[in-house]
Amino acid sequence: MNSLMPMEPLFDVDSLHHQQSEHATVLTKIYEPNTNIVIWQHALSSALKAEFGRYLETAKELELALQIATSKITCEVSEPLKRLNFSDTMVAHIIEIVDMFSCLFELRVVGLRLKTLETAMCPKFHVDKVPVRLVTTLAGAGSEWLRNQHVSRDGNKLTISPEADAISLACGDVALLKGERWDGNEGRGLVHRSPAVVTGEKRLLLTLDFIA
Repeated sequence: MNSLMPMEPLFDVDSLHHQQSEHATVLTKIYEPNTNIVIWQHALSSALKAEFGRYLETAKELELALQIATSKITCEVSEPLKRLNFSDTMVAHIIEIVDMFSCLFELRVVGLRLKTLETAMCPKFHVDKVPVRLVTTLAGAGSEWLRNQHVSRDGNKLTISPEADAISLACGDVALLKGERWDGNEGRGLVHRSPAVVTGEKRLLLTLDFIA
């Protein structure tokens, strides 16, 4: 994957808990023990952003769930998406993200969810009971997350500091959110939520998970 091979990119580091870069290589930083979110600041081209935006405006409710064999990513992603009238460039973008995710974690099967949302899917701050989840908003508002220092934890109870400001992912950002089931990360999963959706607006959200 050529996009994972830039020359010595610079990363923005927030006490190693949060790392972000315009280079895809930042995604490998999820393996660092103190890091529980990495963000590839992947700005969509204006043409691709417009395509996803038009699709979101015209599409009926979409909720697609697939288990993708990583030996057959191209056909197992492209065939169902083309039946849903996704363009070749939209399909290629999603295939690239699935391929990167599967290679990064050496997966045989990836769980893919693609949804249109008119309301906040998970409006309360929470952590995921998974090792890692990839989240990217293809159209609409991005997900929101909190820095660790603004959260107190008591078992499953989260107490959010009144000084906490939610940080929003941008449309197109590709984020890896480390969850509670990452080895050694119990009690430190990234705290996040869905953004509020303005009446009349929608989101197109892609998430990827470990299956095998």
